[in-house]
Amino acid sequence: KYDDGKNPSGFEKADIVIIGVSRTSKTPLSMFLAYKKIKAANLPLVPEVPLPEELFKIPAKKIVGLIIDPY
Repeated sequence: KYDDGKNPSGFEKADIVIIGVSRTSKTPLSMFLAYKKIKAANLPLVPEVPLPEELFKIPAKKIVGLIIDPY
């Protein structure tokens, strides 16, 4: 329901919001956390798309950023 930033209004309900560029395994991590009864939402970072205002309304401690490091 809150996968891929489709419904940013759910960020406030989430225990954790995962952000990252494409291919950082945001969705699989969200599914794993859901299995552990942790409410997770995720948001892709796309240079051409501004971040939703809802992201700035939640505590920073609930936001986790994923990165890709080829090394």
